[in-house]
Amino acid sequence: MKLPAALVFTVCVYSISAHAAPIALKGLDLSMPKASLLEKVKSGNYKCTAPTEMMGVTTTSCKNDKSAISFYEKGGQVTRISFNCENFNICSYSLKEAAQSLINNGVIRSLKSQHNDLDGWLYRGRGESGDILEVTQDPWGRVHLDIGRGNLGSKPSFK
Repeated sequence: MKLPAALVFTVCVYSISAHAAPIALKGLDLSMPKASLLEKVKSGNYKCTAPTEMMGVTTTSCKNDKSAISFYEKGGQVTRISFNCENFNICSYSLKEAAQSLINNGVIRSLKSQHNDLDGWLYRGRGESGDILEVTQDPWGRVHLDIGRGNLGSKPSFK
């Protein structure tokens, strides 16, 4: 019995994406518990400040010289990891160059440019496991990379 090509393709794509790893930068991803994230960062000689809370979001910031990584937590779960450009030696890159570098290095398959009123232009893409990667610039033109939880670990169901 021959299966239709579309069915074979769908099954292959589903089985690949069902086991896809989350987006990881510097060995950090949002499937890791907060304790493991902090342990990994501290092993890289980052010094972390005591968590602060504002409007229901707890932030823990860690620095190593000029490199900074921040963890944003809500409801006991880390929902976003933010990296400044110094972490990746991309401070002299344009927003577009930084986004293309992430694609070229296999971090994510694609990023789309978008505009929003808060951040201006940004690049955003969804990883194979449902998390989100954003490439933004601060008001001084420095690139930042953020991994957001998105729908990490939960697949859409159209049944």
